[in-house]
Amino acid sequence: MDNMKCFSCVLKHLSAALSFGKEVMSGHSKGDELDHRIDFIGEVVNAEQHLELIDKNLFNEISLFRKTLQEKDVSVDFNDLEFIRHLYLKVEMLKNGDKITSMTPEPLDENPDVVYLEVKNKAFFDLSYSLLKMHLKNYKNIYILKSDIDLSEYKDLTILNEDLRTFMKRDNITKDVLVLSENMSVLKDIDAKHVFPTFSMKLNGDILKDIKPTGEKKLYAYDGLKIEPINVDLFNKNVDSDYKYILTAYFYKSDIDQGINDLQISVDCDRPICCSTRTNLKVRTFLRWNEAAFPSLKKELGM
Repeated sequence: MDNMKCFSCVLKHLSAALSFGKEVMSGHSKGDELDHRIDFIGEVVNAEQHLELIDKNLFNEISLFRKTLQEKDVSVDFNDLEFIRHLYLKVEMLKNGDKITSMTPEPLDENPDVVYLEVKNKAFFDLSYSLLKMHLKNYKNIYILKSDIDLSEYKDLTILNEDLRTFMKRDNITKDVLVLSENMSVLKDIDAKHVFPTFSMKLNGDILKDIKPTGEKKLYAYDGLKIEPINVDLFNKNVDSDYKYILTAYFYKSDIDQGINDLQISVDCDRPICCSTRTNLKVRTFLRWNEAAFPSLKKELGM
């Protein structure tokens, strides 16, 4: 099996998978005379077999990716190609001896508190809260930092009037908290202690101006994606200003190098639900939406 421990082989298979993935997206897919889905998944499997001997975390990433692909009949989309591109860079970094991000950290020590940053839209919060109660297991308390609407019907909420930096200095909260917005929730059962960070490689100018990154350290975005685990001590130690992109600031300044590309694990509903999004709703774990997608999303979820 030693001959399977080959970085060049992994890079070769990922390159081929990217090429076949483009062919699938261009029309050579299910029902077409020349169906490249089997070629695509075959190259992914080959890369997975090599990574099993090279790095546990990268193996876990590609295994989850492959299983998700198969659950959706290898219906390839842009996010899948972006995952392969990002994984290629990780393998290349590992080959060169550079430090790479792990897929997931160790579970949290205790059941964490859940913190909503702000509630302005009652319908959004209703959906988020309902899915959260349905699928998130073993959390402690739910806090709402700010609310513009009456939430008195919810008997298990603690509603405050403070920002996240003030909240994190409280004595009675858990060592780690899960932070989210009203347009996010959970689609599958998951233990709150196992919620892991996810990042986006897409950065807008506002994030760069807000964080002002220095040196060679890579900056990834964490705000506006999904429910994120935040360590209270690290937050209080490193977040020293009122950042607009406060979660991104926390991960960047705390030098946390764990997480997974959000493209792989979350569903971003930014338009009325269509075929590819409908499939992703069945196989991914986390969810976010906007106003344009909300009516059809509720209908799709039967809520």
